[in-house]
Amino acid sequence: MDEILEKIRQQFNYGPYPRHSLEQSPRNDRDFLFIHNLTTPYYLRYRQRPPQNITILDAGCGSGYKALALALANPGAHIVGIDLSEKSVELARQRLAFHQIPSYEFHVMAIEQVADLGIMFDYINCDEVLTLVPDPVASLTALKQVLKPLGIMRINVHNLYQRQYYFQAQEFFRMIGLLNDNPEELEIQIVYEIMEELADQIYVKGTWRRYVKSKPDEKSKEFILMNYLLQGDKGYTIPQLFDCLETAGLEFIEMVYWPKWRLKSLFKNPDNLPAALHLALEEASPAEVLHLVNLLHSGERLLDLWCGHPDAELPPPANGQPMVSLHPQLVDETVKKAWQEHLQGGRPFLLSDYLKVPVQGPFQQEQVEIDAIALGALWPLFEGTQSFQSLLQRWLQLYPRDLLTLEPIAEETAATMLRELLLFLNRYLYVLLTVE
Repeated sequence: MDEILEKIRQQFNYGPYPRHSLEQSPRNDRDFLFIHNLTTPYYLRYRQRPPQNITILDAGCGSGYKALALALANPGAHIVGIDLSEKSVELARQRLAFHQIPSYEFHVMAIEQVADLGIMFDYINCDEVLTLVPDPVASLTALKQVLKPLGIMRINVHNLYQRQYYFQAQEFFRMIGLLNDNPEELEIQIVYEIMEELADQIYVKGTWRRYVKSKPDEKSKEFILMNYLLQGDKGYTIPQLFDCLETAGLEFIEMVYWPKWRLKSLFKNPDNLPAALHLALEEASPAEVLHLVNLLHSGERLLDLWCGHPDAELPPPANGQPMVSLHPQLVDETVKKAWQEHLQGGRPFLLSDYLKVPVQGPFQQEQVEIDAIALGALWPLFEGTQSFQSLLQRWLQLYPRDLLTLEPIAEETAATMLRELLLFLNRYLYVLLTVE
């Protein structure tokens, strides 16, 4: 095994990550499950819902918390986890068993060995792993080989610009010998003493006080290991990450937190950009636009994206009809109960309060509100996917007359109103519009 991989293995055997208790679960965290649900990237790419009975790989599964999230976000999926750390894999097995996940398996192996499993995957989650490996292209190539033709992969690396002071601190601690061997209690204590004694004006000190308490508890120790003493840690820029994708033969789909990567949202007047910038954007590739965003505002710790095989396409549906469904992460009892209360009370409903990822920009959250008529018209979506035509008939029952003239609403007019509502909600993936 490569020397740095052996150090990484030892480090995560000593301190499996993340250190969530066995009982802790993301079951009620809709936003966390939203980004782990294959529906989200699959719809972004194919404008269809994903297949049933999928198989998911968590490559670098750690202690299994995100494998648990993948299982909860994708009910019925078979979860496969791999990791270098024997201790991490042991904890991952215990975690999914504790939460009674029905179908999973975990293996101690490197990413480059994944083809030995003989399994092809619909979705691959490779979260906070590639930033540590010596050759990310080799890892991506290995993962691509086990990704189904229409499969989707989530990958990310640390953002060089956002974490620059952490990388400087890592180099400092490397130079004084704290990363020569696997860092443990002694090295953690040395980091703590040095950072505490640094003058507050020191730039690197700005990475410290926000996260570490006056006395190092278990959470603080985890933070020190994962930021100041992390073996193999490297930072990347957007061009470097996209070079890795191209070399591995993978195609960019979208950033995982895409609303935070919209260049216009960085300006006071998004609809009136400076002329020179507007002209430059007309010729810019998606990677160049994302790089511009990161140069102006490197607010994201991870360069986090979805990718897949180049030119992958679904065959067009034959003789299908327009269908509508809620995003699966909105179909839960909490949302349903609040929806019902607002509907019965005739009050508008702030849907964006219940799923924030699609509306969370770099500085503020958009508000997505729907009125009581819309709530009533879309209520059947909690029972499952509905045809556009059935929702239209319900709309006509709820809104039969023009509120100003009291004349009956023409079906064509009602269809236009419903279509505009659905397109508005679809912009945020609150509803999915498919042909089936």
